[in-house]
Amino acid sequence: MKRLILYISFPALFLTACSKKFLEVAPKSSLTTGNFYQTGAQFQQALMGAYAAIRSGITGQSGWIMGEMRSDNTFFDFNPTDRGEPNLEEEAIDEFLETSSNTWVASEYDNCYVGISRCNAIIDRLSSAGLDSATFHSISGQARFLRGLF
Repeated sequence: MKRLILYISFPALFLTACSKKFLEVAPKSSLTTGNFYQTGAQFQQALMGAYAAIRSGITGQSGWIMGEMRSDNTFFDFNPTDRGEPNLEEEAIDEFLETSSNTWVASEYDNCYVGISRCNAIIDRLSSAGLDSATFHSISGQARFLRGLF
């Protein structure tokens, strides 16, 4: 009988020995989402990361192809001797015939959703940071505008 009690009590002791807090330790030597979004300067850094998603989309070639080439500002110069895959994709964009496997379209949407996720991270953590009213409204307004832009 004593052995049966020991066989039951030891596994029960090991299963209840650790708390959930013990398993969720944030590294103190590196920044994580748990210890980063606390000051106004840190929120400004995160906001600059959201602005960087605009820069990678607009100034890159995918921004030009998905923006300017789809408008009347420019056109695709058809070259019948050069019918490689990148040129076929650009031609499809110019004629509004792109598919979901088009790398230019995927690149543009990837940049947009990176920016949206960065803005959402800022907006989600902003209310619990305890910032002054002017800083709060400035960062909140910029993050919400950027999210809408993306």
